[in-house]
Amino acid sequence: PKAEAPESPDEAVRFVFASVSERPGRAWRAELTVPPKATVGTMLDIRVTGLGIDAVPEGVFSVAGCKIPLQDGKGGILFDLFLGGIRNAAVGLTRPDGSVECGRLMFL
Repeated sequence: PKAEAPESPDEAVRFVFASVSERPGRAWRAELTVPPKATVGTMLDIRVTGLGIDAVPEGVFSVAGCKIPLQDGKGGILFDLFLGGIRNAAVGLTRPDGSVECGRLMFL
């Protein structure tokens, strides 16, 4: 039998990640939304905001074993890369100065 390509559910699924730190200017929150019926090749949008600021303007967000460069607090990852690395629990934000704030998946 032929393996079926992964596909997301009929409704959007939102993942929220946040840093463990609550230091203003350093803490962050990231949202990744999987749109309905996403398949291999679908780009997933990621938005990273800071505590007390609208967006983390620059940096590299790490999720699912991938490093995603941010521009104006936004980045993206392919659905298949996200699924392939979903078991990798390491999440973090590397700032332009090289500092890293680790985070985790939040259950809301």
